[in-house]
Amino acid sequence: MDFLSGSRPLIPHVRGFRFGAAVYITLCRMISILRALALATAFLIAACASIDPAQKDDWMVLRGEDEPPEIVLVRRKVPQEIQSRFPVLLRVTWFYDALPDGLPTDREIERGRALYAALDRIIEKDGVYAMSRTVAGARSMYYYVNNPRDHAENLRRFFESMPSIQVRISVHYEPEWASVRMVLDGVRH
Repeated sequence: MDFLSGSRPLIPHVRGFRFGAAVYITLCRMISILRALALATAFLIAACASIDPAQKDDWMVLRGEDEPPEIVLVRRKVPQEIQSRFPVLLRVTWFYDALPDGLPTDREIERGRALYAALDRIIEKDGVYAMSRTVAGARSMYYYVNNPRDHAENLRRFFESMPSIQVRISVHYEPEWASVRMVLDGVRH
């Protein structure tokens, strides 16, 4: 099962560790776990570039249990005043060249940083970055906006200027921020 379907709650832990019993993790598995955590940290740094340093504690990085692992960066809280101002989900999914563990290559991480910075500049005027999900060669960035038409022209110009990048943009009316709440509810349970 994957976390995109919401079929299993996200739990921030690493599978395979057992207390009171022998730990059966191969060297390759440990390297994979360390690499995933290092990339999650790199994603957090890149994705939070425009987040006020005083607010960085308001974010969680979660790693799923399945292979390839899903890495989620999500706001810990959804303030009602922000939620009511931005009722529309604008999701940008970027497809990249992936390593066997589903995470991007170093070259793709650099491309991603440019993408995140540009999206933040375009959307920060009338929207808020709420979450990202990375798994198996794709990363979805979740922005909530007041009116997606306000960003359409700038997004079009930006993506036309990018060298060969595959993205999908979807827009959904989601005043309750259901996508973010599903992840937060999974962590709380």
